[in-house]
Amino acid sequence: MQPRRQSIQASGVNQRKSFQAFILHATEVDLQENSLWRNNNPVAKTPRPRAEKRVLKLRHRTISSALLPVVSLMLRMLGIFAVLALAALPFVARAQQQSQAAPPILAPDVEVVTDRASAQADEKRRRNRVREGTRVTDSVGQFDWVGDRLRFVSEDGSQDFQVLENLTMERVAQSMEQSASKITWTLSGVVTEYRGSNYLLIEHVTLKGRRQ
Repeated sequence: MQPRRQSIQASGVNQRKSFQAFILHATEVDLQENSLWRNNNPVAKTPRPRAEKRVLKLRHRTISSALLPVVSLMLRMLGIFAVLALAALPFVARAQQQSQAAPPILAPDVEVVTDRASAQADEKRRRNRVREGTRVTDSVGQFDWVGDRLRFVSEDGSQDFQVLENLTMERVAQSMEQSASKITWTLSGVVTEYRGSNYLLIEHVTLKGRRQ
């Protein structure tokens, strides 16, 4: 089957070449006849109409036969590009689906967690808020640092105050710095209020014990 197809293609090429050679030969003959006719008729300014039409027709045929392979090649290339574009459509759709996938879940920021815990602590203090001037007597609990301020929390959790700076607080802070363990205190003082939060002004504090 393959040798027969090759022979058919070869015969087509040969026929096209012979046709082009025939057209060129006929064109040369017509040109020579026009030249002889003009030499014999020096008064005439244009060639014979019949010969001119024949020359133009042969020229058009020559140009058409020369352009036919180029046009055929261009059509084949367009067909190949169309097939490649259709074949690439699934890959393009898959790439778009992957780009539109859900973004990765990031771990929560430490600062966000810290702010949430601080907000919860503030909300708890608001719920347990007491009036200014309320006295705290012999409350047992522990101190802890929150930023650059001391915080007092009773053992039963009912009292939670930020401590106001005074000389008694300074002595508590010095004792905490010198101790490597938790210290339990018994204190008395008065509660103040500022912008919805309670603060404790310590009047008297004693060391109750150390907890390892």
